[in-house]
Amino acid sequence: MIAAAFQPGSSHLQSVASGDSKPMAGPSDKLEHGLADPSQPALSAFGFSAAALIMTIFGFVWLGWGFSVSSAFTDFSSSRALPATRWITFYVAFLVLLATSIQAVRKSKVSMKASSATPDELRSRFGKPFRMVCFLEGAACAVVVSITLSFHRLDLMAVGISLVVGVHFLPLARLFRLRVYYMAGVAIILADLLSVSLMRGHNITLGPGASTGIILWITAIYALFNAREFLREVAAP
Repeated sequence: MIAAAFQPGSSHLQSVASGDSKPMAGPSDKLEHGLADPSQPALSAFGFSAAALIMTIFGFVWLGWGFSVSSAFTDFSSSRALPATRWITFYVAFLVLLATSIQAVRKSKVSMKASSATPDELRSRFGKPFRMVCFLEGAACAVVVSITLSFHRLDLMAVGISLVVGVHFLPLARLFRLRVYYMAGVAIILADLLSVSLMRGHNITLGPGASTGIILWITAIYALFNAREFLREVAAP
């Protein structure tokens, strides 16, 4: 489904940029396109590449947190090979996605130099509201940690922090005008609610950890596809 959404051509980039919705009012026409701006493909490629890199790293953290409480990854009593194979597969997948994201960032930086664009343009457009969202996310996570420690409910720490992560995608979706961020946020929130409703014990950590990590990695792959398409636009004659 993801690959099908990225057929070469400008129509896809225009669709990503518009988000199939009315433009937001803002001080600049560029803000109407959000992160996906067809008029600045090199800058857009850098933005998507950086987003992919961040989500790759945090996806790794979440998956590792979830897997660390699963007997499928920690029980070496019956068979040492299976848990070891699972961890190795997990690390290899992470390294591949990480290397791909870093390569995309490097290529986009080269494209920006060629088009005389700089990351400062992204910071001027999105920096202040993005920092505010991240600050509120961090503060909310600190509150979750404090509450779970105070009430001795460490089993709910992962799902509480994951809920904060899911909610923080909603204002980011509006800021960057990316419908996929709405989808990621809602998916994380629903997975957390299901985990609390259906799971008990260590599984309450496994559920949010695995689901949040997977959703972040899927969103990172989506961002990499977008970065690739914008880089192709830069390279096109």
